Amino acid sequence: MKRFNKLFITLLLLVTITISCQDEDLLEINNPTWETGVNTFGQIADGSAANFIRGDESVDLTFDWRWISVDQANTIVSVDFFVSWTESYVNVNGDAVTANHGTQLVNTATPAGNREDISFTLTQDDIAAAFAGTTYNYDDGNDAAVDVFTYAGKPNRNAGAGRAFIDGDSFILTWSLTGADGRVFEGWSPSVCTEVPGSNCQISWIVECGQVIADPSQTYTLALQDSYGDGWNGGALAVIVDGVATEYTIDDGSSEVYPVVVPDGATSVQFEYISGDWDSEVTFSVTTEKGNVIAKYGPSPPVGILTLDLCKENE
Repeated sequence: MKRFNKLFITLLLLVTITISCQDEDLLEINNPTWETGVNTFGQIADGSAANFIRGDESVDLTFDWRWISVDQANTIVSVDFFVSWTESYVNVNGDAVTANHGTQLVNTATPAGNREDISFTLTQDDIAAAFAGTTYNYDDGNDAAVDVFTYAGKPNRNAGAGRAFIDGDSFILTWSLTGADGRVFEGWSPSVCTEVPGSNCQISWIVECGQVIADPSQTYTLALQDSYGDGWNGGALAVIVDGVATEYTIDDGSSEVYPVVVPDGATSVQFEYISGDWDSEVTFSVTTEKGNVIAKYGPSPPVGILTLDLCKENE
């Protein structure tokens, strides 16, 4: 017992001496000061295009954006918006690769209050201006960086003709916030960006080829097939020229080919699939005069106006 008491007293003295030698400020652990943060949420606004359209610089993107302080302990006084741009290309070895052209400031705004949206618009010209002078080494055997907007390996990219951006281009919008206390918020954990309801950290979009055929007045070839061989059972492929629809089908048998002439002066053409009793037997394709297959669907094609692949057709 004496030995135990002696050991206990010695330990107590050591603890007392150790504590007495510490800075009193380091002992204030019962009332720590936590820095509070903010979340953010941005989205493409209702009614806005979802993506840029190649060759149509009139298509802009409008965004709604807000900052969120859960405990209302922060005030954001300024926000900078940045765009990152990547593009796909084929290198000298024939490999599909991605060129990263970096991140540029595209807009600075004064945000509204906590949880209140602000709206702003970005045009293709805005993005092109931000990346003016950007160079990249496309690994095409020349071993030199070239201006991305005049690169010979991308002849479809022509800023002067309204095609500063083309299919294969992708963009990400991010942001950096400045608080009234001078703190800058420009990075969040993945869990905040992807798991917290009502919060995110970026918005992405691409360049679409569009759904307007540049030259609708031409001959289209409709190739229709039925896997069972008894026709389309009420199904049909409609060609809609300036709002007037003509239907094509297989009455009986396994295939039909229709040349469809859209006359000079036509301003629009669309294609629509009309459902039958056995859509699982139906396949078809639509080919233009240039030899481009702009639609290939089935079995069980989607019902309604068809999405066309016009990237090559409108070059």
